[in-house]
Amino acid sequence: MNKAQEKAINLLKEMKDICDANKIPFFLIGSYALRAFRSGSFESDACNLEVGMLYKDVIKFKNAVSYINDERRCLESLYTNPQLKSHYFRYVDKETLYFPLKNNINIKEFGISINIIPFYSTKCEKKMSLEKLIYYSWIRNHAKGGKKNGLKNKIKRKSIKMVGRLVNGNSPNKMLKALEKLEENASVEDPLYYRKHMTFKMIKMPKGIFKSFKKVEFEGVECNIAGEIESYLSTVIGQDWAERRYTTKEITQAVVCNSEISYKDYFNYLKEQNLNYNYLPLAKKVERARKKVKIYNKTIKDAWEQVSLSYDRVSRHDI
Repeated sequence: MNKAQEKAINLLKEMKDICDANKIPFFLIGSYALRAFRSGSFESDACNLEVGMLYKDVIKFKNAVSYINDERRCLESLYTNPQLKSHYFRYVDKETLYFPLKNNINIKEFGISINIIPFYSTKCEKKMSLEKLIYYSWIRNHAKGGKKNGLKNKIKRKSIKMVGRLVNGNSPNKMLKALEKLEENASVEDPLYYRKHMTFKMIKMPKGIFKSFKKVEFEGVECNIAGEIESYLSTVIGQDWAERRYTTKEITQAVVCNSEISYKDYFNYLKEQNLNYNYLPLAKKVERARKKVKIYNKTIKDAWEQVSLSYDRVSRHDI
């Protein structure tokens, strides 16, 4: 393990202690479930882990973290960052640095983290309720994607739109309260789903896939993965999951990562060196241009080079 991964594993141990003390089940998901099942290791230089929890259990974890009130840690989510373009939670080590160049999700806490993906119950959402209308109204206002035609879907969209007028589309507070109530009776035995970043697309799980868990060791920490792990991996990663490999250099130059420097320290360093630390508008322009970078003037290119070099000086040697 590199230094950044050691920090991530320390976070995982902390999270496990909190969850065990409060009887909160969690499980490794996505590629990390595969890595744990196959080798029990990172298999690359990636340092942000992903775990899953029922939404009602995420709320218990949020309350437990708030009660502990450790200044070195925070739990970023729509509760603390209304501009976040994803309904997930980040348990962050504030004394480290993880600064993505493409911050499409609009995170504001730039540290190494455990990313917690909430799982929701379709059984809890089966019956129409005010809470469901508020939740789906918010999703409709923020999701990206096409609309399904048909009378039933049109009526459904109209109902959601009417409730949407009662809900502030820019603030998730009403939605979050409604969702807490909606999911309070969820169970791992229910048909479950999670939502993708940005699009909020619903990804359904095979029924009962988390009814039982398999114990695995991930970098020395005992964790759960889905009991029917092969079915889960086929659903989430694909039928070729066994052939999937992760390159050693999974973290690219587009991410500033450091296990010893905080975002505040990094920001102050750039400022003291009179460097263009507000790189986001520039990054978006270069991204939009793609092959047409030549249309941007020399000033923009020079600024880009200057910021890129500062990344290397600060972060790439001590990951």
